[in-house]
Amino acid sequence: MVRPRKIATGQQYGKAKEQEEMIAASEDAAMPKPAPPRPKPINIHSPSQMPQQSINTPGTGLQNANQKEEMLAQRREALNLLPYIESIASLPNASPSTKRTARQLVQFVGNVDELIIRED
Repeated sequence: MVRPRKIATGQQYGKAKEQEEMIAASEDAAMPKPAPPRPKPINIHSPSQMPQQSINTPGTGLQNANQKEEMLAQRREALNLLPYIESIASLPNASPSTKRTARQLVQFVGNVDELIIRED
């Protein structure tokens, strides 16, 4: 809302313009910026907004195929690191966390036959 500005009359030449600029600047500085709208709170106990969508089903189609390929690539990389990690974990002064990491890596790699790329 724009209010009419009250400028004193009978001032020296140029003082009225200066006073008008000062009032405009102070009005601009005094006007607070509106806050962004707050998101609507979500009730965690409300029913699902997508009841037909399963939360247990992984992605489908191309997304699922890409995830499988990515997981195989990660397992192959882990297989390459496995001899080094196992040798470090088998040292007499290896920490329990190092041994645990080696066991987890062996479990992650899983069946080695799935990881071997064969050219038939």
